[in-house]
Amino acid sequence: MVRISVTATLVCLVACAVFLGLSASESVAQRFELATKVGPDLVVQEIIIREEGTEEFHSARVQVKVRNRGGADAGRSVTALIYSNNVAGGATVLTETTPAIPRGAIHDAEFVIEGIAGNLSGMLLGVADAPVAASPTGQVTEGARLMMMSATQKRTDLNNTFGVIFSTQGRALPLRFQNPLFQ
Repeated sequence: MVRISVTATLVCLVACAVFLGLSASESVAQRFELATKVGPDLVVQEIIIREEGTEEFHSARVQVKVRNRGGADAGRSVTALIYSNNVAGGATVLTETTPAIPRGAIHDAEFVIEGIAGNLSGMLLGVADAPVAASPTGQVTEGARLMMMSATQKRTDLNNTFGVIFSTQGRALPLRFQNPLFQ
């Protein structure tokens, strides 16, 4: 009887320590997240796929919703959509100039992938504030520069990309893919 109550007490103490540790790490993560959102923070919130045309030959209209979830307005930038349906082959890269996005606002970038035969499938990557010529990063400074890959290549943000692998075969359209950051 004493052995059972000692074991139960130890299990309870360990569980309490674990729960306190988890809640402490969450609060630290929230403080860090809030601290990094002082400036603009562009993220891809959602990707929506629609098809147009006949069953044999059609195009896909892809909408990329870019949200500024930061604490300041974001200047002009470029939104990119990268589509690939072949791991061994190349990718189609489409870009759109994105106007300034006020804090908390959304911009809908729309892209058309032409000449698709049969069902649409593959991988889509939406990139908010995509890298532009003469800059390995985008046009919007989103916070303190972070080191990435090498000492010569710097990134200002690491959450600008959202990707999905999909197929339209047997699926009702439009297909909506919500970024888990917003669920």
